[in-house]
Amino acid sequence: MVIILASGGGMGGGDMKLGAMFGAFLGWKVTLVALFVAVVLGGGLALVLLASGRVRRKDPIPFGPFLAAGGAVGLFWGERVIEWYLGGFGD
Repeated sequence: MVIILASGGGMGGGDMKLGAMFGAFLGWKVTLVALFVAVVLGGGLALVLLASGRVRRKDPIPFGPFLAAGGAVGLFWGERVIEWYLGGFGD
């Protein structure tokens, strides 16, 4: 919700609902992993598209597919990522 309010209308209501479902089904810790993955994937692709000139800075890039990918990563590997991170990056 905070991201949507801070973006000034850059994100739609569907993104908010998808994020809320992540929180309801995955828990808040795994939701943070899912959102981090979504932001890294979406930001990385946006940088590539901007650098290649395929999109301009004001062109919209849908965030929902990146949220879905982050949710899948969170669902399948989220707990392992959290354990790895809290364990000090060990095996």
